Amino acid sequence: MSPAGVAATAGLVAETVVTVHGKIESVDSANRLVTLQGPNGKSLTLTVINPYNLESVRAGDPFVVQFTETISIVEKGPSEKPAVATLREGLWTAKPGEAPGAVAVQQTQLVVVIAAIDAATHRVALRAPDGSTETVHVSNPETLKGVQVGDRIVITRTESVAIALDRESGS
Repeated sequence: MSPAGVAATAGLVAETVVTVHGKIESVDSANRLVTLQGPNGKSLTLTVINPYNLESVRAGDPFVVQFTETISIVEKGPSEKPAVATLREGLWTAKPGEAPGAVAVQQTQLVVVIAAIDAATHRVALRAPDGSTETVHVSNPETLKGVQVGDRIVITRTESVAIALDRESGS
């Protein structure tokens, strides 16, 4: 149910989540570096931006990293005036006394216009604000019902990476 005077907005959302477990290989507190080892044995060294709780991290401690990508597509009415393109970023780290961890997020939003629809091949041509076009395949043809050439849609892509100690897993 929508509030009075606000039309319900239909859209699509797709999300991919990848979770990786590993162990901390080494900690260099002086240089604020932590080296992580993933399940396949590959190592990655990260610079710790907020070293408050670095002293509580030890080689051999388990960690978990979660990578998430979300794409949403929402149709916008002619009276709605979203920004043509936006980019937002954020970084959150643990406060002193909390378990070490961080989350980084980046969100990109772009308003495009449907330039052409080929229902037979499930393809839609999208025109960006700079005039360039990109043709995309629509995996669910039902989503093309009610969509017309000239409709404006907002595509939002959100990527996030969260990392934390994983003391419960003990792996």
